[in-house]
Amino acid sequence: MGLLLRLCGLLRGRSGKAIAAALTWCAAGSSAAACFEYRLPPSSWRSTAQAACNDAGGGAEVVARNVLGNAPNFSCSVDVKRDDGAGVNVGHRVFAIESREVPECADQCKDLSGKETTINWTIGYTRTPNISTDSDWKLIGPANKVPSDGLMCDPTTKCTMAATYAGATPWQSLSPTAQGTYRLSLDFSAQHLGQSCTPSDKETAAASPKAPIPPCPGAVGEVNGVAGCYGTATNPTAADVPEPKPAPAQPGNPAAGEKPSTGPGSGTGGAGRTPTTGNGGPAGGPIGAAGTGKAPDGTTPKPEEGKEQAACGAPGQAKCAIDETGTPDGKAAFDKGNKALDEVDAKRKEMLDGLKSTADKDTSWGVVPSWMAHGGCTAWNLGTLPLGVGITLEIDVCRVMPYVEAVMSFLWAAFTFFATIAMVFRVTTASKD
Repeated sequence: MGLLLRLCGLLRGRSGKAIAAALTWCAAGSSAAACFEYRLPPSSWRSTAQAACNDAGGGAEVVARNVLGNAPNFSCSVDVKRDDGAGVNVGHRVFAIESREVPECADQCKDLSGKETTINWTIGYTRTPNISTDSDWKLIGPANKVPSDGLMCDPTTKCTMAATYAGATPWQSLSPTAQGTYRLSLDFSAQHLGQSCTPSDKETAAASPKAPIPPCPGAVGEVNGVAGCYGTATNPTAADVPEPKPAPAQPGNPAAGEKPSTGPGSGTGGAGRTPTTGNGGPAGGPIGAAGTGKAPDGTTPKPEEGKEQAACGAPGQAKCAIDETGTPDGKAAFDKGNKALDEVDAKRKEMLDGLKSTADKDTSWGVVPSWMAHGGCTAWNLGTLPLGVGITLEIDVCRVMPYVEAVMSFLWAAFTFFATIAMVFRVTTASKD
């Protein structure tokens, strides 16, 4: 009980929603001996009264009512606004918050009540280890902001804590995760309140050392043996979320959650707070600063076995060359285009063959006139003269017909020859144009 009173005394000198809720809890007196959950029916049970009140909507606030037995009894006050969209409050609605004791965690949280510790909170991940030139962090997703009221549920102990953000230390990893990203986190002081709780998804993602590393929103690649998360056309780096730095970030990657009392990560500074091994994620580490070639303590780590830079180009050493294993040779790069050209060329040749063929084409000069036809010859009968003269008039061209046929055959042949020459001339002239 003395420890409980000391904790309540410490809280009375502070301000904010977290402290107001904690003072209400202190007013319950003997409630420190138990763990409680809260809900606003019919919503699910929450770890704090404020979390239950939030189910009523934005702007809801917890109001202490009285104490029934060992369980603090709260109400939830919600502003009622006018329906005209002006946002003017016209009254309040008050809902009773149910509470229940959770005996299975009472002893653990009771033992931790009043304990002061340091919490490391994952803010998010960025693509670059640059911690100095840019005034903002560029996160690959929305930031995991710390609770504004300071109340949170430790995902490891599942006990409530009240945090103090004054003097918080920002950290930025200098070694990438397997996703090519760099973790950003925040160290701040917190104090256990002795109550059990159920951590939210956000609290688990931000304060659990076992939280998964978010996937790279783009393409994971490797440059000079260092993994990187690069933008793509569908996930450009311009979509990264800027977040102001709370203070100049320190190089290092502490493990998420409570600071260990002994062992890796229990010290101070980058080297003291960063485990020597790890994957760059919430579990902390590694201490090697692959992004700059310097570890948080200023030393240059030795390259891993098999990743040393091979000597080349120096006298007596092999010629420097780029390993092109797996690089496409480009031999089949134009196969598709060549196939399309071959198909077009085949169609063109087929069309030309059809043009030069005489099949199904009329190459005659037309019907020869009857007067040009060779055959029998008959004299032209002009009839008999009148007045009984009895003389029949007749013109006989048959005698000169052989000479006419010879002359006409010559003229027809000459006409054909010159017509052919004219057509060839016209075609050749058109092709030159």
